[in-house]
Amino acid sequence: MEKTTQDIHFRQNVRWIIGTLALTILALAAFALPTIIVDPFFHYHGPLDGLSYPIDDERYQNDGILRHFSYDSIITGSSMCENFKTSQAQELFGGEFVKVPLMGCRYKEIEDTLRRAYSYGQEIKTVIYCLDYSRFSADKDELSEFEYPTYLYNCNPFDDVYYLLNKEVLLGRTKGVLEYSWEGNQTTSFDDYSAWASSFPLRAEYVLEGCGERIIGDLDVLMTESERENLRQSIRQNVTALAKEHPETDFYIFFPPYSICYWEGMRSDGKIGWHTEGERIVMEEVFECPNIRLFSFSDVFELVEDLDNYRDMVHYGQHVSDWMLRCMASGEHELTKENCEEYLASIQEHYQNFDYSTIRNREGK
Repeated sequence: MEKTTQDIHFRQNVRWIIGTLALTILALAAFALPTIIVDPFFHYHGPLDGLSYPIDDERYQNDGILRHFSYDSIITGSSMCENFKTSQAQELFGGEFVKVPLMGCRYKEIEDTLRRAYSYGQEIKTVIYCLDYSRFSADKDELSEFEYPTYLYNCNPFDDVYYLLNKEVLLGRTKGVLEYSWEGNQTTSFDDYSAWASSFPLRAEYVLEGCGERIIGDLDVLMTESERENLRQSIRQNVTALAKEHPETDFYIFFPPYSICYWEGMRSDGKIGWHTEGERIVMEEVFECPNIRLFSFSDVFELVEDLDNYRDMVHYGQHVSDWMLRCMASGEHELTKENCEEYLASIQEHYQNFDYSTIRNREGK
């Protein structure tokens, strides 16, 4: 009798445990299911028919875009590329573009982004991105300070719990897609994705507010041997290695035209020669890759010196982004082995000897 009672209690305990586990699993599945179906970060699939998706979070959505969208060409890079329009790129270069910018990124992050695109089996015709001057001194493996949701970047299904059982994702992003769709919105276009131009006015006074006047002296700083080698290794790892592995892809890479206030800072620090030496190193490396075309707009002095083209010291307006795409498509302002020394001498002479006091002596200032 005692044994029978123990058996009954045991079976009851087992049933309770199994029932509790089943209910727990059912509750978790019910919590995760909406995010699996809607998938606001495109981790499992692209946008569903009948739903409209706000695309507005670069480091959470870019990888899903590269996994599941249809494309054969890519625009990427830092905020210097955020205002590029894929519709314009498609007209100029042909192909089907997606834009996956990474605000504040380093060269390593661009390389990682492109390698993931290739790893997803994409045949990529054209890539357009920038090489920011401000990253010349970054280590080849340096990443930005922005946090990455690594669980969205790998193929490990177990850490997807950070996505599927995330209350902020469910109530913020998943629910947000449903509300966004219910309100009659359309999925964000790649022309509009991350584009900030309409939100920030361009005006010299705004640039100068964040750009203190510098003292111009006689300091003359050149790159050290370790700095040269660091930059050379960064370009080899993050730029030319990928181009050599994928000769079928045309890479359009450009130095963005920072404003004259940036050059004032370089001149104040005595680093105009340092800067041009960095550009020369980049050129020496990329000129070895026939499928890389390198462009610079820093010698378009009337652009750089007109602060009404900028929102701050480095960020230029929509009209500049549009113009640069046209130039790259037509081959204007391309750097080659034949013209690079003339270009370097031109910017060296101009920014070394420019009268920087004039940028604060504009009419009405």
